[in-house]
Amino acid sequence: MQLSTEFNLLYLPGQHDYGEGIQLTVYGPDGTVKSTESAFVRGDRVQTGPDGRTLPEAAQLNVVYGSEDTVELRVLNLVRDGDEPQQSGLYFTTDGKFAVEDQSPANGSDLDFNDGQYFELSMGRGEADLISESQSISSTVSYRTEVIETPLSPLTRQEQVSEVSRLQLDQTFTETTEDRLPGRVELVNSEANLLPHATGASTADGTPLIYDRYYAAAQVRLGTDGASLTGQLSPLADNPAAPPTLITGSLNFNPGVVANQAGLSATVGVTQFFTPTHRDAVDRYGRQVVNPDPDGPRLIQPTGLINNTQIVGFVPPTPFQAVPGQRLSSSAGIYELPGDQAIVIEPPDQTLVGPGNAAYTRNVGGLIVERTDGTATFLPQWNEQGYVTESTRLEAGMARQLIYALVPQQAGQDLQLGQEYVLSNPDGQRYRTTDGGFEVIAANQHPENFQQEQPNVYAVEDTLPGENAETARFSGLRGLYRQVPDGPLISTFDISQPDQVDARVGNQISTPDRLLPGSGGQAGYSKTTFAGGLYVRGELALGLGNQEDVATTTASTYRRQLDMTYRQTTTNVLAIPQTQVNTHTTELTSRQIETTRQTGDAEFDIDADGILSNINSRLNEAETSTLVETIEGPTMADTTLRSGPEYLVASTTEISSEEVLVDSTSLIDRQSVTERETYPNLTPLRGELAIGGVLNIGNTPWTPAANVLRAELFTQGTVIGQGQGGAATGWRVEALFNPFGEQQRPAYYYNLANRLTPIYQTVPLLDESGDQVMTQLANADGQPLPVGTYQFVYDEAGDRILETVGTGRPVGPGIYLRVEDEFNRDGGLSVFGGIKFDL
Repeated sequence: MQLSTEFNLLYLPGQHDYGEGIQLTVYGPDGTVKSTESAFVRGDRVQTGPDGRTLPEAAQLNVVYGSEDTVELRVLNLVRDGDEPQQSGLYFTTDGKFAVEDQSPANGSDLDFNDGQYFELSMGRGEADLISESQSISSTVSYRTEVIETPLSPLTRQEQVSEVSRLQLDQTFTETTEDRLPGRVELVNSEANLLPHATGASTADGTPLIYDRYYAAAQVRLGTDGASLTGQLSPLADNPAAPPTLITGSLNFNPGVVANQAGLSATVGVTQFFTPTHRDAVDRYGRQVVNPDPDGPRLIQPTGLINNTQIVGFVPPTPFQAVPGQRLSSSAGIYELPGDQAIVIEPPDQTLVGPGNAAYTRNVGGLIVERTDGTATFLPQWNEQGYVTESTRLEAGMARQLIYALVPQQAGQDLQLGQEYVLSNPDGQRYRTTDGGFEVIAANQHPENFQQEQPNVYAVEDTLPGENAETARFSGLRGLYRQVPDGPLISTFDISQPDQVDARVGNQISTPDRLLPGSGGQAGYSKTTFAGGLYVRGELALGLGNQEDVATTTASTYRRQLDMTYRQTTTNVLAIPQTQVNTHTTELTSRQIETTRQTGDAEFDIDADGILSNINSRLNEAETSTLVETIEGPTMADTTLRSGPEYLVASTTEISSEEVLVDSTSLIDRQSVTERETYPNLTPLRGELAIGGVLNIGNTPWTPAANVLRAELFTQGTVIGQGQGGAATGWRVEALFNPFGEQQRPAYYYNLANRLTPIYQTVPLLDESGDQVMTQLANADGQPLPVGTYQFVYDEAGDRILETVGTGRPVGPGIYLRVEDEFNRDGGLSVFGGIKFDL
C-alpha cells in the first residue's frame, strides 16, 4: 500500500522578506532515507535560489510513502539571493497550531510568528483490494535466437519557451596574460683535441726511412661525446729547432644532447710548445742527414723535454766466417732428407764403428741411398780393408732417405770402398746388389738386426733367419752353442751384448757448412720510444643547438554583480530514437506451472495525523491450479519497434538583456599554463686557455701511432654573447691507445755517402757476465762516444733479416678516454670515451 500527499507553497506578499521553503524526507521502517525533496518560493527581498534560478511565487511537492514509512518536514528560509538554505523555527500556538519564524533575535527578528500557514490536514477513509498470487514453474527450454536491429529515423518534435526575468546576477569574465622566459644554448663538452704533427718519412718512390717528417693530421672520433672530425695543420715553422706552433680545427656532432645544449659545435685552437719536439736527423756521429731529394721533406727525429733517445743497431765490421751445417738425426736407422738442401755424409769414426766379434770377417758396413727417382744404391763406409776417409755430398733433391745397412760375408762378395752399388728390391722385402746378387741387411727391412747405441751409432747382427754363408767357424745357421765345455748356451744372435756385437755402422749426416762473407758492419741509428713536452693552448668554440623558451600563460577570472533584465526565447528540437528489432527464435519448451491465487478486500480510516486505523480485511479461500505442457515451436519471427529516451537534438536561444553594474569587480580564480617552445640558435662564442703536458709512450712519438697521455689545466669564459655561470676553471686528462700497434715496413737510412742503405735486425752483443759489450767511437767533433755493440740476426738460410721501422701510422682504430672536472661547479666528473680513426 502506498500513500501520497501534496504540499503547496505560496508566496504571501508583505509577510516575509526571505525566500521560504520546505524539505520532505521519507524514512523507511529501518531508518534509511528513501527520498528527500525540497521546494522554495520567493520573498519580498530574496528572489534567487541556491542554484542561481529565479524563485517562483508558488510551488508544490508530492511525496509518496508507505504505511510503515515516516515523513519528516523541515521549514527552511533563504536569507540572501543564491545563499544556501537555513532552518526556520517551528512553534506551537496556544490552540495547538504550528507557527513559523524565519529570523532569530541575533539577526534582528520581528518575532511575529506569522511567516506562513502549515499542515492543514483533513481526515479520510480508504479501501484497498487484496490479491495474493504465487506460481511454481519448472521448465526446460532450448532455443536459438537471432536478433537484427535496424536503426530507423527518429521521431522529432519542436518546443519553444519564452521567459522575461529580472535578475541580480554575479557575472564572471577572464583576462589572459603571457610571460616568456627565453632559454640560452650552451656548449656541453670541452672538445680540445691535440693531434700528432709528425709521421714516418719515405723516399720519392715510397721506400720507408728511419726518419720522420712534419705533416698535417686529421682524425675522426666516435664516442660518448658524439662524432667529431678534427684537422691540424703542419707546424707553422719547418725548423725543428723552434718549438712547434700548431693550428687545430674541430667539428663535433652529438645527437644525445637535450634542449639548450649545442649538438653541433666547431672549435679553432692554437697550441704552442715550450720546447722542440723534434730535431734534425743525425747519424751516430752527430752529422746532420740531408735529404738528397731537393723536393723531399726535411728529415727529423723525435725528441722532447723528456725522451729516451739512444743509439741502437751498431755492428762493428767482421771477417769471413764459416757456419756449421745442421746435423740430421735418424729414427730406427733411417734419415729423412730435406728436399731443398744438399746433404754431406761425413767419414765414419773408426773408434766407434766397424767390424765386431763376428764369425764373418768380410762384412761391409754402409748406407743405402733411396733416390727421388725410385732407385736405390749402396755406399760402402768400411770393410776388412779399412774406412772411407772423405765425405760424400748429395745434392738437394737427389735423395729422400739414407738407411743404415750391412752386406754380410757371402761367396764372391768383394765390395770396395769408394764405389756405389745399384740395388734391386723387387718385392720390397729384401735388398740385393744387381751386380752379384749379394744380400743386404737394411734397417728399414730388418729392424730386429739393429740397435741404437749412440745418436749416430748402431749395433748390427750379420745373420738372418734361415741360411747364411758358411765358414770354417760358422755353419751359417742361427742357434745356440757352448763356447766353454759344460758352460751356458750362447745365442748366435744377440746385439744386446756389446762384446758380442757382430758389427757397428754410423756416420755424421748434416747439411753443408756455410761460409759467410765478411761484413762492413752497420752504423748505429737513433731510436726513441718515449718523449714528452709542455705546451700552452688557446681556442675559440661556437655551437648550434635547439633553444628552449618557457612561456607561462595566466588566466585570471573576475566576478562582478549586475542587475539584469532579459528576455530569453529558447527553441528546442527533441528527438526519440527508434529501432526496428527483428527476432527469429526456434524454441522447444517443456514446463509445469502450479498457480495459487487468493483474493480479498480491506477498509480503513485516516485520521488528521495521516495515520491509518480501523483496518478491516476479508480474504477468500485460496485456489490452486496446475498446468503441464510441452511446446515444440517452429522458428518464430518477431518484429518490434523500440523507442529510446528522448534527447535534445538542437537548441537555439535568443537573449536580449539590459544590465547595470551594482558592485565592484573582484578576483575569484587564477590559473597558469606553462608551454615550451624550441628553435635552432647559436651559442655564445666561448674562449679557453690551457696549459698542459703530453707524454708519448711506445711506438713512434708525436705520430698517430703513439700511445699518448695528456693532462692540462684550463679556464673558460664567454668572449661574445651572454653565457651562464661566468668563467669556469678545471682540469682535463686524456689517454689515447692504439691496441693493434704500429704499421711496420723494412727500414732504410742514408749512409755517409748519402746513399740509401737497408738496416738489418740485431740483438745486443753480451759478454761473459751477460752485460752488453760497449765500443768506444768518436763523434763528428772527435770526442769519445761510447756505443752499445750489437750483432746481426740470420735466418735459416744464413741471410741477414731486414729490420722494420714504424711508419707512424696505427694498425686499425685506436681508443681514447677523457676525464675532466671543473673546480667551481657541482656537476661532478665528466667522462668521455670511444674510438678514433686517423686519416
